[in-house]
Amino acid sequence: MNFMAQRKDNKKVIKNIPESIIGPGKLFKKSYETIIHNKKKLTGLLLVYAVLYFIFVMGFSLTSSMGSAVNTGASKINQASIALSYAVSNMYNGNSQSDAVVLTQLLLFLVSVMATIWLLRKLDEGKDIKVLDAFYEGTAHFIPTLVVATVLVLSLIPALIAGAFLSVALKSSGSSMETTVVFLLSILALFFGLLLFTMLWPAFYISATTRVRPMKAFKQSIALTKLRRTKILVRITLLFAGLALLFFGTLYLFAMISTSFIPYVLFILVFIIFLFSQVYLYKLYGSLE
Repeated sequence: MNFMAQRKDNKKVIKNIPESIIGPGKLFKKSYETIIHNKKKLTGLLLVYAVLYFIFVMGFSLTSSMGSAVNTGASKINQASIALSYAVSNMYNGNSQSDAVVLTQLLLFLVSVMATIWLLRKLDEGKDIKVLDAFYEGTAHFIPTLVVATVLVLSLIPALIAGAFLSVALKSSGSSMETTVVFLLSILALFFGLLLFTMLWPAFYISATTRVRPMKAFKQSIALTKLRRTKILVRITLLFAGLALLFFGTLYLFAMISTSFIPYVLFILVFIIFLFSQVYLYKLYGSLE
């Protein structure tokens, strides 16, 4: 009897040990293969998002007054930087952005993310679906997902505060000991702030794909990421670091050729990055289950 009880205890312990998640290299490769294999459906979804963004956020304008702002007498790097600044400002409607446009921008982003998740899920199941169905049916759990998304944004506040203190520490002219202490504490707080976000992040996918209340989604997320949060954080960090390098590298490359290319390259690049990041994060979430 004691031997049988010991075997049951061992089985329980083994069951509670989380499986290892997918490696970064394999995750990048799998995301790329998914996009290539389903390029028609995913491109269609991306086009719908891009058209809606172009109409409702950018107001049918890509170039704005960028051309007149670039000093042709300046160096190529300065011209590229100025052109890039104006292009980014115009894409996000600059300082003239009204509250309604900001809200539209956020809602479009959330709806498009949910549509992408729904589409990827159906493609994994081998179902033949229409792109527009992703926008119609993918937002079925919109309200609970919106609540979860709001909490996720709020969970980043500790990391943002830590980042602000880190910035102050780097610019500080105080004693080296004080600066070092503040710097180390800021790094530590930033790490734990990002870890908090990582712990709650899968709740967005749980809420978007299943009919559960936000609180239950967060509980499932905490259990799902147990003992794997640092690895998840590393993979998310690698994603954004890689995309940032691609983003700025590509833009500056085209800017050195001609600054007039920047608004068009920027617009296309932003949506390509959106698609790849969503596929990557979905595959990362899938590896946790």
